[in-house]
Amino acid sequence: MAASPQNIPDGFVLDVHDLAAIILNTHALSEPLFAHAQLVEVGRGDSPLKTFPEHFLHSSWYETASGPDARKRVAYILRKDQTTVERTTIDTFASPAGVKTPTGSELTRRELEDAFWRCKTFNSGYLLAYVAQQVFDHLPPTTTLLARTPTKHEVRCKPSEVTVAEIDIHVKEPCLIVVTEPRPDLGPSKVDM
Repeated sequence: MAASPQNIPDGFVLDVHDLAAIILNTHALSEPLFAHAQLVEVGRGDSPLKTFPEHFLHSSWYETASGPDARKRVAYILRKDQTTVERTTIDTFASPAGVKTPTGSELTRRELEDAFWRCKTFNSGYLLAYVAQQVFDHLPPTTTLLARTPTKHEVRCKPSEVTVAEIDIHVKEPCLIVVTEPRPDLGPSKVDM
């Protein structure tokens, strides 16, 4: 049963960060893409991948980009496990065998969360923006939206003063997501991509 604006008290303050967390978590729990996949490697294009032989990926991955962003790229190698019934969560996203990285160091929690959300929200921007706009449109006019920056600056406004818009974004870091699934029926080292 959907909540009606009458159930929201006058003067209710909605933290936009909390709303985003709810929307993203719900999306992660319902999105079928990568539902049972775990992260096995993060590549940056500056060294060969450890999971696959050299030149396993499309040749465009290995081409040297020009300009200052020549090395800014990331590849996430995921392995699908169809034997599990549990959906992958942020806490189970890293492979139990560990995640291979170019430096050999373990991913920080923040790096793991970044990889998780980049994979889970891949190509879902319009859907997530639509959900947020629907929430804003159905809040009572007495609601206040609260947004906070990392520097503790706060912005408060009414839902009627907010709209979700489409803007052009220049790619900061191209992202490649490769999902593999073991195929023991084809041989011990075969995978589906």
